[in-house]
Amino acid sequence: MDAQTLAAAMGGSLGGPDAYARFVDGMNAAMVAADVTTPLRAAHWCAQIGHESGGLRWMAEIETSNPSWSWDRTRYRGRGPIQLTWQSNYRKFGQWCAARGYITDPELFVNQPELVEHPRWGFLAAAWYWLVGGPRPGQINAFADADDALAVSRCINGWVEGREPNGYADRCARLARVKQLGAALLPTGGPTMPDYGITKVMHGYNPNTGPDCTGNSNGPRRRTDFVVIHTQEGDGTAVSLANYLNNSATGSNPVSYNLTVDGTDTVEVVPVGEGPWAAGEANDIGVHICFAGSRAAWTRAEWLARGAALDRAAKAAAAACQQYGIPVAKIINGSGWNGTRGLAAHADFGQRGGGHTDPGPGFDWDDFIARVKRFTTNTGGTPMPNQPLDTQTAAGLTLDQLAGPGTARGENFPGWPQLGGRTVVNALAAIGEKLGIDGFKAVK
Repeated sequence: MDAQTLAAAMGGSLGGPDAYARFVDGMNAAMVAADVTTPLRAAHWCAQIGHESGGLRWMAEIETSNPSWSWDRTRYRGRGPIQLTWQSNYRKFGQWCAARGYITDPELFVNQPELVEHPRWGFLAAAWYWLVGGPRPGQINAFADADDALAVSRCINGWVEGREPNGYADRCARLARVKQLGAALLPTGGPTMPDYGITKVMHGYNPNTGPDCTGNSNGPRRRTDFVVIHTQEGDGTAVSLANYLNNSATGSNPVSYNLTVDGTDTVEVVPVGEGPWAAGEANDIGVHICFAGSRAAWTRAEWLARGAALDRAAKAAAAACQQYGIPVAKIINGSGWNGTRGLAAHADFGQRGGGHTDPGPGFDWDDFIARVKRFTTNTGGTPMPNQPLDTQTAAGLTLDQLAGPGTARGENFPGWPQLGGRTVVNALAAIGEKLGIDGFKAVK
């Protein structure tokens, strides 16, 4: 199934084929896993997926919590296109994936349930349920072969004799429509979805946006001309920044990015095909990537010292360039509106982009582009090694780590905000005194 067929099968709820491209690989892989390999089985699969997810508008239950819910229902709310729910089912799904070699840790989804919102795992969760879950485990394909829409729908929605499943009329209408697509529904022929290196999915929810919008988002973009680089201007991690963005949904300054990165994680906050609230009028024309814990005032050396984070951002940028045909080249400063496509700084969009200056003059675009190109090679993109630092720069960075940012530039041991304004030595002294270790004495 390709993106055009998937868009037709889902009723175009998100828009055209471009809006569905990110789902194609996950859908195809899950259909193979669920043995959905005939046109009739595929039609029933697509009809049920389409109804349960609103045509793939929702990869998670819209309601994130409810006073009546238990901790289990809240933590393990419905995720994926057919709403995997409850810890026990997340555990069974993980065990099923581990037994088939998809993952190594059978507790992965118990520990990180948000991953099921990602197409790769969300569709596989649907495959697990299709094969072994529900009120008639292992029977859905047989019901589909018999073209028994009522039985298939009861397996998905709940088997109650004498009562039609919820939304049965819509399920049947979708089935009639997708049957017309025939063999095009089969899980073959889809484009290869590039790997963004996403380690966590932390989609937000904003009650004031439309049904096709994920959190602080304008919904699916109609065009994608840029990969836009941002800084946080703070000391967070990719995960803590994602939490902050999602918590800003109902505040006075809601903001978001498609991806947040640090040296450990690449977090999808808003799906890469949607326009996040990151850069004013440039929201809907690019994939927006933010370096967590970064600042536009950083020097080149400070940037290059974060090689793992640079590699994560480069991998994501390479995937976006591949998916959307974006040239791997930096646009001319300030040319974000003249039709030139490519890699861009937030600053390149001027006042129309919010008037920001990130990622700043110290960001080494030549180095970053080299990393991106490394990930676009046929070798699969081995991470680029960090550039060696000269002795003076390395010594300066060491001073900063011990005594606080700016020490290498002559500042008087300012300490780190994470340590209450203490240097590393002073922080250790405070801990030792608190623990009653002989000789330790806090000076602050």
